[in-house]
Amino acid sequence: MTDSQSGTAGGISEGSSRRTDTVFHASIDLDYVIHRGGARELAGLIRFAGATQPADEVELLTRATLLKAKGLEAFPPCGNHDAKGWCRGHPTETDDKDLKD
Repeated sequence: MTDSQSGTAGGISEGSSRRTDTVFHASIDLDYVIHRGGARELAGLIRFAGATQPADEVELLTRATLLKAKGLEAFPPCGNHDAKGWCRGHPTETDDKDLKD
């Protein structure tokens, strides 16, 4: 499995015992929600910030349609997303010894 398939990207600096990875949040494609049955499949599984209950199919379709009209391609999964709604990644550091356990 490559780094891009595992959702991380990074490497170990020469002479260092620290590994820097970039972790990405999963993003949900708005076209999938609007046109390919995603709202029905995801209903009850996603809770938006500030909500007390998971979103139903109507709420998912409504939010996806509004975001699509604003030019987004995905539900923004975090505060570090690009103009289309995709996560830009979050750098993390790990000790090499932690990777061996």
